[in-house]
Amino acid sequence: MATPGTPRTPAPGRDTPRSRTLARPSARAGQSRRAEAVVLDPAAAPPTAPDGAKTLIARGLGATERIVAVVVVLVLLLASSIPSVVVYFNQQRQLIAVRQEIADRQAEIEAMRSEIARWQDPAYVAAQARERLGWVVPGETGYVVLGPDGQPVGGASVSAGAKPTAGGPPTTWYQLLWDTVRTADDPKPG
Repeated sequence: MATPGTPRTPAPGRDTPRSRTLARPSARAGQSRRAEAVVLDPAAAPPTAPDGAKTLIARGLGATERIVAVVVVLVLLLASSIPSVVVYFNQQRQLIAVRQEIADRQAEIEAMRSEIARWQDPAYVAAQARERLGWVVPGETGYVVLGPDGQPVGGASVSAGAKPTAGGPPTTWYQLLWDTVRTADDPKPG
């Protein structure tokens, strides 16, 4: 019985794959067959490389050339992936811009909805009519305080028809319209 680590030797005259392999002549000229001896101590055995590595070393491809080859391959991989990375970052930037635009539009929609809700309140409508148009409730007396320049003082603005003027520009809409028609042919320089 064979012990682990020792090669089995075929019985004489027996046809086995191993005996056929050993009987073949070597494919490489000048090389002898593999040695039949097996080293029992793996620590004492010299490191062996696969046949492909032996041919690389035999051709003279050293460590420096292999490193250069690996670096060239890595550079090619990096160069081929750059367009994909650029597209990815452009899409991320566009996605952020679109999300910001959506958030702005939603805030604008909410502001418009709250304004619509305010205009549904009759007290708000009355307050806006008083402030923007200078309207008063029947039975009240409305006062407008004018400054030295003839303009209303404060936040209240009065409609064009209600502005009192003394020899100033026309106050009614048809007077304003007629003045623009008269000055269209003969404009005054700024």
